[in-house]
Amino acid sequence: ELDGDGDGDSDDDDMNIQTQIGAAAAADLERDLLIQQIADQELVCKNLLGAFGPLLVSVVGNKDGAFHPSRYRLLREASSLALCRFAAISARFCEVALPLVFTQLEMCLHSSVRATLMVALGDLVMRFPNEVEPWTANIYARLRDSSRRVRRHTLAVLTLLVQNDMIKVKGNVSEVAICLEDDDPRLKDCAKVFFEELSKRGNSPVYNLLPDIIGRLSAAASQRGAAAADYAGAAAAVKPEQDPESASESPSE
Repeated sequence: ELDGDGDGDSDDDDMNIQTQIGAAAAADLERDLLIQQIADQELVCKNLLGAFGPLLVSVVGNKDGAFHPSRYRLLREASSLALCRFAAISARFCEVALPLVFTQLEMCLHSSVRATLMVALGDLVMRFPNEVEPWTANIYARLRDSSRRVRRHTLAVLTLLVQNDMIKVKGNVSEVAICLEDDDPRLKDCAKVFFEELSKRGNSPVYNLLPDIIGRLSAAASQRGAAAADYAGAAAAVKPEQDPESASESPSE
């Protein structure tokens, strides 16, 4: 009987512990939701900081052509960076700001502004990956930017995001393959490292994506792209020692 009573007390203790854990988890969730609500709706959408949001949008977008597109580089850099910092706080503000950010990333005449925006976009992807995900192709597109600095920044950001699984390796990686034939030796070396690191992964993403990469590069019908595809294939052939079967399985999939 004493043992039975002891088991009953133990069951009661377990239930009490589970109840306390559940209550603590509910309290944590409520607090997290409150913090998220404050960040999304209060910090940069209301109060003093909120008053600067529309101003930043106007300056970055050069509303009504207030200043010449080729002038005021420092103003454009500062306002673009501030806009991205606001977007990194609030998911709602981020969704509103992203079209403007990517428009400037493509159209701004100052390469320093485009480079600044690319670095800031890396932070935005880490903060709000779901909001930025539809714009992934636009990020890869900057690997074709006329500025060597922007191309370098873009590849560095993409490498970091892919290594941290913040961006899925998809067909857009063909843009990185083209960098293997870039006239910038530093960018070319970084692209080689990108593919070599990918080829070491257990699931061999480069090998699995190779048909799509070659197809995209062939569609471009450029000698530059064809050479890049050859290197991508060589890198993909480097299989991890712990995954000997992937090479034989992937072509049949």
